[in-house]
Amino acid sequence: MKTSRIVAFDGCVLGLAFGIDNSSIVNSTTKEIVLDGIGRVRRLLSTLAEDKARLIVPSLVIAEMGAANIEATKQGLVSVSSTNSVEVVPIDTRCAYEWAELSRQFLKTLPDGLTPIEVARQTASARKFDYGILAAARVHRCQVLYASDATLRSRAQALNISCVAVEDLPPPLPEQSDLFAEN
Repeated sequence: MKTSRIVAFDGCVLGLAFGIDNSSIVNSTTKEIVLDGIGRVRRLLSTLAEDKARLIVPSLVIAEMGAANIEATKQGLVSVSSTNSVEVVPIDTRCAYEWAELSRQFLKTLPDGLTPIEVARQTASARKFDYGILAAARVHRCQVLYASDATLRSRAQALNISCVAVEDLPPPLPEQSDLFAEN
């Protein structure tokens, strides 16, 4: 039996999948705002559905989204789940151990002069979400992470998880006119 491709989204990409516009997504190379992020991610969702890919969403990403708008998160999850194989994965014991290991690895690579306490204070919130997402991706054997966050992508690539940025997704297909409409 052929196993399906396993992919994961970060919070911004999941928000775009839910139809929540995030015009703060910036191309990491050109520093320009990425146009039509929602259309790009919806085209990706169609491709993933056709490929019968499995989309894992770490539960902490749902919590992050829900903190901003719980109703939109519920509706978005129902909508995306209607056409895609979506699994909200818990941060269980396996993920917790993986998360701890990622944190230990990070602390081994501190810049000169910074103590673990200083780094923890500067980046604790972002790092916690990043490592939670990465831990879930590794434990659930995710092959591709779709992420808007350049730091998250570089951390994932260091763990041999392929990454795709929103700006690297193909633009949405142009809408076709109704072939049977009367002129």
